[in-house]
Amino acid sequence: MAAIDEPFDPTAEWAGDSTALKPLDPLGPMEPVDWLVEDFLARGTITMVAGEAGAGKSAMTQHLAVTMANAAAAGLDEDDCAGLTVRAGKVLIVDAENGANLVRSRLQAAGLTVAGAEHCQVRLADDFDLSTGVAQCRALLAAERPDMVVLDSLSSLWSGSISSVTAVKKVIRSLRSLATEYGCGMLLVSHTVKTGKSYRGSGVLGQSIDGAIFLWRKVDEGLRVLACEKMRMAPEPDPRVFMLTEFGLMSPAMADAPASPLAHFPLG
Repeated sequence: MAAIDEPFDPTAEWAGDSTALKPLDPLGPMEPVDWLVEDFLARGTITMVAGEAGAGKSAMTQHLAVTMANAAAAGLDEDDCAGLTVRAGKVLIVDAENGANLVRSRLQAAGLTVAGAEHCQVRLADDFDLSTGVAQCRALLAAERPDMVVLDSLSSLWSGSISSVTAVKKVIRSLRSLATEYGCGMLLVSHTVKTGKSYRGSGVLGQSIDGAIFLWRKVDEGLRVLACEKMRMAPEPDPRVFMLTEFGLMSPAMADAPASPLAHFPLG
């Protein structure tokens, strides 16, 4: 304060909006988690799905999208996707990674029905940037009102530096604001470093999101393991093993599933 030659007055009124600090009753009732994909993605939150190239991140998230959309079209409350319970609802996929033909082929291979397609909106991102396109995203969410939004992938939808703490915080803050405002859950597809042991970019990315899931593969057996390393809303679920086929992610027979999935998938 001496540097700016002004005396400090501890009784002075703070500037700013007092509504930024909201009171909370610590003994109030707990609100139930509104799961869209049980144990992995909840309404109003951001979950990152990270994996190396070819692990099946896009195939997995698109299979979840098809399950949600088909369930809504069929009038169901929920449905199963390779052992994951998925709530019926509307999906928005924003893709800057795969191209029209690959997106179509995966959605159709996963079993998207004609009726289900009414609940599954896809936007191919061409020269779009999350850091400057918040208003465009808000308008799209206001028009479509999706329950789940798949963003594939962070590096392709955003021109900012994945290693910049400030830049990462800004883009995640914008996504969280949209998820809260429109009551949707966001699946953020990302990439891992070459060893597969961690996601790319600043550590603040993992700190800023609500859930972090890694998808690893064992090439010689065609298996994938889905392991949760962070889940703010509930205890971290156990790892799950899948078989990736031309029809999407399929759960292997119990006899084929290793007793210790993570030990079965050596990294690096």
